[in-house]
Amino acid sequence: MQVTCIGVFRMTGTGKETGNPYDFAQLLYLKPIEPTAREKMTLRGFGFEVAKADLANDALEKFGHLAFPVRIELETDTIPARNGFRTIITGFRQVQPVAKAA
Repeated sequence: MQVTCIGVFRMTGTGKETGNPYDFAQLLYLKPIEPTAREKMTLRGFGFEVAKADLANDALEKFGHLAFPVRIELETDTIPARNGFRTIITGFRQVQPVAKAA
């Protein structure tokens, strides 16, 4: 999947309410706004919104040399999770911009 990545981060700490430790990483990317109409809600808009995807903790440093925003092809893996499996980003391949005709 190709995305326009605008950043990555890793967050560690201890939960306020539970006291349980947490450690996770995420990738932030732009996703087109999709109009939605339901019985009690309507969404209209133009452009993009920020979306998040789970990132492998050890993959964070792979993004350190990039100049954001950047167009990339995501490399993913499927790992066990509480409710089955989840997809996690393990790396990327930078996509070269396409030259526009004059």
